[in-house]
Amino acid sequence: MSINIDIDNFELDKLNPEILNVMNYLNYYLENNWNIQKTKNSYIVKKKDLKIFILLNSTFIDINEDDISDKNKYISCFLFNTLNNGWKIKKNKNEYVFIKKHEGKKEYIKQNYLHTFMKDNFKLN
Repeated sequence: MSINIDIDNFELDKLNPEILNVMNYLNYYLENNWNIQKTKNSYIVKKKDLKIFILLNSTFIDINEDDISDKNKYISCFLFNTLNNGWKIKKNKNEYVFIKKHEGKKEYIKQNYLHTFMKDNFKLN
């Protein structure tokens, strides 16, 4: 199944540098096999018995926006949106796993939902 996402309307130059910084910071943890989920006023980053709470008003290390490739900006924005839409993310080798509670039951997404999921989270918010 192929999914085409129109990224031509995705204007990277309109990304808020502070949000890009947060997205890049969280993506660093994902790349190092941490799990991330968002609560009301923080992100929870977990790995085995370790847990880090990152407050939304935290100051992050400033990064040079030019050091982040456009591809990584798209990926970071997508991951950031999924976190803000209530999904928990973990990375297993080269695969991202998205988890969201559904009435306390474990359900697997149907293949036709995948397009909607991608489209809804590939927006510049």
